[in-house]
Amino acid sequence: MIYIFGTKTYGKVDHLPGLFYVSTSFLHVNFVPLFPTGSYLIIDDGKERGMKIGISGKSIFFAWMRAITLAGGIVLTCLGVFKLAKHHLPAALIMIAVGMLGVLFFFLSYKLARPGPKRALRIAGQAGIAPEILARYFVETNMLQPDELEQLLTEYRAYDDAVPVEEALPADDDYEQPRRQYRN
Repeated sequence: MIYIFGTKTYGKVDHLPGLFYVSTSFLHVNFVPLFPTGSYLIIDDGKERGMKIGISGKSIFFAWMRAITLAGGIVLTCLGVFKLAKHHLPAALIMIAVGMLGVLFFFLSYKLARPGPKRALRIAGQAGIAPEILARYFVETNMLQPDELEQLLTEYRAYDDAVPVEEALPADDDYEQPRRQYRN
């Protein structure tokens, strides 16, 4: 039997396409996330660069929840199909329905894990991304109206005056792509 183990990132949350997302590195066995080793803020520019941040409970929760809902959904659907073959119709239909809901929830979890504007500003501040870049993103994607955006930026600046105004998307070079190891 072949065992695949190593570290891999799971739990992609707080994704703003083209800007950033948060992901957690896990020790895994056969691609099942077991133990978190650290969370990263990844700049979403196709270069896989990012910076280590404090451990993200949200990312860990979504990683484990996605693993459970996908695996459980597939197993329940398969068991339901086998029950159909044995003519246990009510139990089979319930298992298939719950299994399909699990798989559906797996895919919906990527929509549910998006950040709200305040959380996005807090995360951007950790990476040194200027609030003005986020503001432009919110306006271009119609996430907020200009007056809502101005109020949010005013509140943000009142709490955090230390955010540098930069036009670049900075990131430390301490993020390295996790490696896989194979054993027989």
